[in-house]
Amino acid sequence: MGGSSSGAPRASPALVSPEVLAAITQAVRDEVRRNYLGHGRDFSGRVVPEKIETQNPLFRSIFDCESYALANKSVRYTREQAHTLGRLKKDVTHSFGPRSEWNGEPPLMVFQFLRKFCKACDDNDVSEAEAFYMLQDFTRDPLRTEVMAIMPSRHGGNPGEVTCYLQLINWLLRLHADEETLALQVEEFSKATQQASEDERAFATRLRHLNVLCGFIHSEAMLKSRFVEGCHKAVRSTVRERNTPSLTLAELARIAQTKGDEYRWLREEQRKASALENKRLAEASRAARPTRPAFVPRSTPRTRVGAVQDDDPEVAGVAQPSSAKLTPTGQGVRPRDKPVPAGVDPTKLVVSLTGSNYQVATRVWLSPGYEVALRVILDTGSGVSLIRKELLPEDTEYRAVDKSTPRMYDING
Repeated sequence: MGGSSSGAPRASPALVSPEVLAAITQAVRDEVRRNYLGHGRDFSGRVVPEKIETQNPLFRSIFDCESYALANKSVRYTREQAHTLGRLKKDVTHSFGPRSEWNGEPPLMVFQFLRKFCKACDDNDVSEAEAFYMLQDFTRDPLRTEVMAIMPSRHGGNPGEVTCYLQLINWLLRLHADEETLALQVEEFSKATQQASEDERAFATRLRHLNVLCGFIHSEAMLKSRFVEGCHKAVRSTVRERNTPSLTLAELARIAQTKGDEYRWLREEQRKASALENKRLAEASRAARPTRPAFVPRSTPRTRVGAVQDDDPEVAGVAQPSSAKLTPTGQGVRPRDKPVPAGVDPTKLVVSLTGSNYQVATRVWLSPGYEVALRVILDTGSGVSLIRKELLPEDTEYRAVDKSTPRMYDING
């Protein structure tokens, strides 16, 4: 009955001592740890630093360093891992994105930086011990200099301010983010509206950027709700009707963009029609006005040659005393006046004109020691030059002169 198929009796199982059973159990545990957790992983020394306290419950998760913990929580870092860290870093760079290093500006971008770094490390099975020495390579100055200053040195000369991955995460959060600044950013997101210079897709992109600065605390539904309330009133009703839970923000923005383009096209057509109507009314108004005569500029008067002469001795005349003369440097007389013509007695010359209108200031001596100041305005462009007798002293003698004896000369002599 209890024999084998060949008919031989089956041997009864031997008893196992407790010491052997404990050794076998430990060996199985070690084998499971190596196969499941991988070679060289140790979780015994993992330290979780003190969490950053916040008043707003919405901010607790993004300020918690455990939110950025890696799937591989091993804190063991061996020489073999240090030798392969360069190759592992290249794999992480492909997932993180080339030339995506962060320099610390703007400060609230720290949440996006940590999320990207954690995802890239999890995609390549990077442990927290390896990520601790790798994070500084994904930063740029001046942030890289600050990170390297707090890291422990290779030979133990500088213990450093941080000694593990989670402490480094906490240091970055405390350096770049605080609850008050984040609250102001959340308030800006809640009041965001579409600007006149941006279309619907640009507004949706700006909302996503504001959500990044808020630490991704707003869900997709909250983003769509803010987009519907903040878009232009001409497309708001259409977007509110088409908004469903299955639609993404990008799809909702495309619907709003179509309606917004139609509204802007109608506004442009109305503007063009209004401009044409205003132009037509302006032309009709100009046509109804009486025509004005064309402006004819006055020609420059020509300089004429003429003598001081007139048939009326009461109007025209020249003082004839032999002692009368023109002061060449009197007040108001400019040195550019025409000199005395050749062959003319200077004692009988009153003034020599050089243009069409002159105001001459001079002094005339009627007798030694008695001077009379004169200021005479003469206009030689309108006819024969005249000197009124009221401008000369009362005891001055006058007489009419004939055409052959001129007493006043213009620029032409």
